[in-house]
Amino acid sequence: MTLLIELVDKKYFELKGTPLGELKTLPGNSSIEITEAGSCYTIGIWRDDLRDGTTNIVVQGYSPGWLGKGHMYARGFKMTSNGEFHDLAVGDLYEFS
Repeated sequence: MTLLIELVDKKYFELKGTPLGELKTLPGNSSIEITEAGSCYTIGIWRDDLRDGTTNIVVQGYSPGWLGKGHMYARGFKMTSNGEFHDLAVGDLYEFS
């Protein structure tokens, strides 16, 4: 699971350094498949524009396991209209992990 966390964190920090204007052009959700160290991982990116002008971004990782059981991990942040970043609370990530 450590590699899954590293892949999610890498994409999380990459997106956290992206200007708000670019973040708002991301699709509502998208995913990429990554094969690393002989394992396949799915990294999903979720964007949600809220009524108060903030944009929530969640990076979700999935690694399949034995008999259909896999591992999920997610990190996310909220960006305000004035460019401030705030990490999403654990409760905000429940549906993604």
